Amino acid sequence: MWVLVSRARRKCWKIWLISALLVCLLTIAQTITNKLGEAVTIVWLWTLISVIPGLSVLFISLVVNKYPSRLLSKELYITLLTGTIIYVALLLLTLILEPYATAEHLSIISYKIQSFWWLLPFQFLLVIGFYSVFIRQRISQKLNDRVIKQTAAQQVSSENSKSRSIRENIFELIANGKLNDAQTKIYEYVTHTGIGNINEIILLKNRYREVCKERNLDLISRDAKQIEINRITLATMSIADEIT
Repeated sequence: MWVLVSRARRKCWKIWLISALLVCLLTIAQTITNKLGEAVTIVWLWTLISVIPGLSVLFISLVVNKYPSRLLSKELYITLLTGTIIYVALLLLTLILEPYATAEHLSIISYKIQSFWWLLPFQFLLVIGFYSVFIRQRISQKLNDRVIKQTAAQQVSSENSKSRSIRENIFELIANGKLNDAQTKIYEYVTHTGIGNINEIILLKNRYREVCKERNLDLISRDAKQIEINRITLATMSIADEIT
Protein backbone atom coordinates (compact mmCIF):
# COMPACT_ATOMS: atom_id res chain seq x y z
CA MET A 1 0.00 0.00 0.00
CA TRP A 2 1.05 3.56 -0.71
CA VAL A 3 0.44 7.00 0.77
CA LEU A 4 0.74 10.45 -0.77
CA VAL A 5 3.97 12.16 0.29
CA SER A 6 1.98 15.36 0.81
CA ARG A 7 -0.31 13.59 3.31
CA ALA A 8 2.60 12.16 5.29
CA ARG A 9 4.28 15.55 5.40
CA ARG A 10 1.08 17.33 6.43
CA LYS A 11 0.52 15.00 9.39
CA CYS A 12 4.14 15.27 10.59
CA TRP A 13 4.00 19.07 10.16
CA LYS A 14 0.84 19.41 12.25
CA ILE A 15 2.18 17.25 15.07
CA TRP A 16 5.54 19.04 15.13
CA LEU A 17 4.00 22.51 14.90
CA ILE A 18 1.55 21.91 17.76
CA SER A 19 4.30 20.54 19.98
CA ALA A 20 6.58 23.47 19.12
CA LEU A 21 3.84 25.94 20.08
CA LEU A 22 3.22 24.13 23.39
CA VAL A 23 6.93 24.09 24.28
CA CYS A 24 7.35 27.77 23.36
CA LEU A 25 4.25 28.82 25.32
CA LEU A 26 5.47 26.96 28.40
CA THR A 27 8.91 28.56 28.09
CA ILE A 28 7.30 32.02 27.72
CA ALA A 29 5.22 31.36 30.86
CA GLN A 30 8.33 30.31 32.79
CA THR A 31 10.16 33.41 31.58
CA ILE A 32 7.36 35.81 32.51
CA THR A 33 6.96 34.30 36.00
CA ASN A 34 10.74 34.44 36.50
CA LYS A 35 10.96 30.72 37.31
CA LEU A 36 14.06 30.28 35.19
CA GLY A 37 16.25 32.84 36.91
CA GLU A 38 19.70 33.01 35.36
CA ALA A 39 18.99 29.92 33.27
CA VAL A 40 16.62 31.76 30.92
CA THR A 41 19.14 31.97 28.05
CA ILE A 42 20.04 28.28 28.27
CA VAL A 43 16.39 27.23 28.47
CA TRP A 44 15.47 29.24 25.38
CA LEU A 45 18.47 27.80 23.55
CA TRP A 46 17.29 24.31 24.56
CA THR A 47 13.79 25.11 23.28
CA LEU A 48 15.05 26.29 19.90
CA ILE A 49 17.39 23.32 19.47
CA SER A 50 14.58 20.93 20.36
CA VAL A 51 11.99 22.19 17.87
CA ILE A 52 13.57 24.32 15.12
CA PRO A 53 15.52 21.69 13.08
CA GLY A 54 12.52 19.45 12.34
CA LEU A 55 10.21 22.42 11.90
CA SER A 56 12.64 24.04 9.45
CA VAL A 57 13.03 20.94 7.25
CA LEU A 58 9.27 20.44 7.05
CA PHE A 59 8.65 24.12 6.31
CA ILE A 60 11.32 24.24 3.60
CA SER A 61 9.80 21.18 1.93
CA LEU A 62 6.39 22.88 1.95
CA VAL A 63 7.85 25.96 0.26
CA VAL A 64 10.02 24.10 -2.24
CA ASN A 65 7.43 21.51 -3.32
CA LYS A 66 3.90 22.06 -2.06
CA TYR A 67 2.34 19.22 -4.07
CA PRO A 68 5.00 16.52 -4.56
CA SER A 69 4.27 14.01 -7.32
CA ARG A 70 5.39 11.05 -5.27
CA LEU A 71 4.06 8.17 -3.20
CA LEU A 72 5.44 6.76 0.02
CA SER A 73 5.24 3.16 1.20
CA LYS A 74 2.76 2.59 4.04
CA GLU A 75 5.55 1.13 6.20
CA LEU A 76 7.76 4.19 5.83
CA TYR A 77 4.77 6.47 6.41
CA ILE A 78 3.96 4.69 9.69
CA THR A 79 7.64 4.83 10.71
CA LEU A 80 7.88 8.59 10.15
CA LEU A 81 4.57 9.31 11.86
CA THR A 82 5.30 7.05 14.83
CA GLY A 83 8.80 8.49 15.20
CA THR A 84 7.39 12.01 15.21
CA ILE A 85 4.81 11.13 17.88
CA ILE A 86 7.42 9.40 20.06
CA TYR A 87 9.81 12.36 19.82
CA VAL A 88 7.05 14.82 20.71
CA ALA A 89 6.04 12.61 23.64
CA LEU A 90 9.66 12.51 24.87
CA LEU A 91 9.93 16.27 24.54
CA LEU A 92 6.74 16.95 26.49
CA LEU A 93 7.61 14.30 29.08
CA THR A 94 10.97 16.00 29.60
CA LEU A 95 9.16 19.24 30.40
CA ILE A 96 6.60 17.55 32.66
CA LEU A 97 9.32 15.82 34.71
CA GLU A 98 11.45 18.96 35.01
CA PRO A 99 10.03 20.13 38.39
CA TYR A 100 10.67 16.69 39.92
CA ALA A 101 14.15 16.33 38.44
CA THR A 102 15.25 19.77 39.66
CA ALA A 103 13.58 19.59 43.07
CA GLU A 104 16.78 18.70 44.93
CA HIS A 105 20.37 18.77 43.66
CA LEU A 106 19.99 18.99 39.86
CA SER A 107 19.80 22.51 38.41
CA ILE A 108 17.59 23.48 35.46
CA ILE A 109 20.65 24.01 33.29
CA SER A 110 22.09 20.58 34.14
CA TYR A 111 18.74 18.91 33.50
CA LYS A 112 18.32 20.60 30.12
CA ILE A 113 21.81 19.59 29.05
CA GLN A 114 21.27 16.00 30.19
CA SER A 115 17.99 15.80 28.26
CA PHE A 116 19.90 16.27 25.01
CA TRP A 117 21.23 12.71 25.45
CA TRP A 118 17.81 11.25 24.72
CA LEU A 119 16.33 14.03 22.58
CA LEU A 120 19.04 14.90 20.06
CA PRO A 121 19.72 11.39 18.67
CA PHE A 122 15.99 10.85 18.10
CA GLN A 123 15.59 14.28 16.52
CA PHE A 124 18.64 13.74 14.30
CA LEU A 125 17.18 10.52 12.86
CA LEU A 126 13.82 12.22 12.26
CA VAL A 127 15.36 15.24 10.55
CA ILE A 128 17.40 12.96 8.27
CA GLY A 129 14.20 11.05 7.48
CA PHE A 130 12.26 14.25 6.75
CA TYR A 131 15.04 15.53 4.51
CA SER A 132 15.37 12.26 2.58
CA VAL A 133 11.63 11.82 2.00
CA PHE A 134 10.27 15.37 1.70
CA ILE A 135 13.17 17.33 0.17
CA ARG A 136 15.57 14.93 -1.56
CA GLN A 137 12.70 12.50 -2.25
CA ARG A 138 15.18 9.63 -2.53
CA ILE A 139 12.99 7.15 -0.65
CA SER A 140 9.62 8.15 -2.09
CA GLN A 141 8.68 6.53 -5.38
CA LYS A 142 7.45 7.40 -8.84
CA LEU A 143 5.01 4.64 -9.67
CA ASN A 144 3.02 3.42 -12.62
CA ASP A 145 -0.51 4.32 -13.60
CA ARG A 146 -2.05 1.18 -12.10
CA VAL A 147 -0.60 1.73 -8.63
CA ILE A 148 -1.61 5.40 -8.65
CA LYS A 149 -5.21 4.49 -9.50
CA GLN A 150 -5.23 1.85 -6.77
CA THR A 151 -4.00 4.45 -4.28
CA ALA A 152 -6.78 6.80 -5.34
CA ALA A 153 -9.36 4.02 -5.02
CA GLN A 154 -8.27 3.44 -1.41
CA GLN A 155 -9.56 6.91 -0.54
CA VAL A 156 -13.09 6.06 -1.67
CA SER A 157 -15.52 4.57 0.84
CA SER A 158 -17.80 1.65 0.00
CA GLU A 159 -20.89 3.76 0.69
CA ASN A 160 -23.41 4.79 -1.95
CA SER A 161 -22.00 7.47 -4.24
CA LYS A 162 -24.66 9.94 -3.05
CA SER A 163 -23.33 9.65 0.52
CA ARG A 164 -19.71 10.29 -0.42
CA SER A 165 -17.90 13.54 0.20
CA ILE A 166 -16.63 15.79 -2.60
CA ARG A 167 -13.13 14.57 -1.79
CA GLU A 168 -14.10 10.92 -2.24
CA ASN A 169 -15.91 11.69 -5.50
CA ILE A 170 -12.75 13.33 -6.84
CA PHE A 171 -10.61 10.34 -5.90
CA GLU A 172 -13.16 8.00 -7.49
CA LEU A 173 -12.87 9.91 -10.77
CA ILE A 174 -9.08 9.63 -10.62
CA ALA A 175 -9.29 5.91 -9.83
CA ASN A 176 -11.49 5.48 -12.92
CA GLY A 177 -8.99 7.32 -15.12
CA LYS A 178 -11.10 10.49 -15.43
CA LEU A 179 -8.39 12.95 -14.48
CA ASN A 180 -9.83 15.88 -16.44
CA ASP A 181 -13.22 15.45 -14.73
CA ALA A 182 -11.52 15.27 -11.33
CA GLN A 183 -9.62 18.49 -12.01
CA THR A 184 -12.85 20.18 -13.14
CA LYS A 185 -14.55 19.11 -9.91
CA ILE A 186 -11.69 20.56 -7.84
CA TYR A 187 -11.89 23.77 -9.88
CA GLU A 188 -15.63 24.04 -9.20
CA TYR A 189 -15.08 23.37 -5.49
CA VAL A 190 -12.39 26.04 -5.16
CA THR A 191 -14.46 28.54 -7.17
CA HIS A 192 -17.55 27.90 -5.05
CA THR A 193 -15.94 27.81 -1.60
CA GLY A 194 -12.95 30.11 -2.09
CA ILE A 195 -10.82 27.52 -0.28
CA GLY A 196 -7.55 26.70 -2.01
CA ASN A 197 -5.44 28.22 -4.75
CA ILE A 198 -7.36 28.19 -8.02
CA ASN A 199 -4.22 29.00 -10.04
CA GLU A 200 -2.66 25.68 -9.07
CA ILE A 201 -5.51 23.56 -10.41
CA ILE A 202 -5.73 25.72 -13.56
CA LEU A 203 -2.02 25.11 -14.12
CA LEU A 204 -2.50 21.35 -13.77
CA LYS A 205 -5.53 21.35 -16.11
CA ASN A 206 -3.60 23.28 -18.75
CA ARG A 207 -0.57 21.04 -18.39
CA TYR A 208 -2.73 17.92 -18.79
CA ARG A 209 -4.24 19.29 -22.02
CA GLU A 210 -0.79 20.23 -23.31
CA VAL A 211 0.59 16.75 -22.69
CA CYS A 212 -2.36 15.12 -24.46
CA LYS A 213 -1.98 17.51 -27.39
CA GLU A 214 1.77 16.89 -27.62
CA ARG A 215 1.14 13.14 -27.74
CA ASN A 216 -1.53 13.52 -30.43
CA LEU A 217 0.96 15.51 -32.50
CA ASP A 218 3.59 12.80 -31.87
CA LEU A 219 5.88 15.33 -30.16
CA ILE A 220 6.48 13.04 -27.21
CA SER A 221 6.55 9.26 -26.85
CA ARG A 222 3.82 7.22 -25.23
CA ASP A 223 6.06 6.50 -22.21
CA ALA A 224 6.98 10.17 -21.78
CA LYS A 225 3.31 11.08 -21.89
CA GLN A 226 2.43 8.53 -19.22
CA ILE A 227 5.23 9.68 -16.92
CA GLU A 228 4.06 13.28 -17.18
CA ILE A 229 0.41 12.33 -16.65
CA ASN A 230 1.40 10.32 -13.57
CA ARG A 231 3.07 13.41 -12.13
CA ILE A 232 0.03 15.55 -12.91
CA THR A 233 -2.26 12.91 -11.38
CA LEU A 234 -0.28 12.72 -8.14
CA ALA A 235 -0.19 16.52 -7.85
CA THR A 236 -3.96 16.58 -8.42
CA MET A 237 -4.41 13.93 -5.73
CA SER A 238 -2.36 16.01 -3.31
CA ILE A 239 -4.66 18.98 -3.88
CA ALA A 240 -7.77 16.80 -3.53
CA ASP A 241 -6.42 15.31 -0.30
CA GLU A 242 -6.60 18.74 1.36
CA ILE A 243 -10.34 19.02 0.70
CA THR A 244 -12.31 18.31 3.88
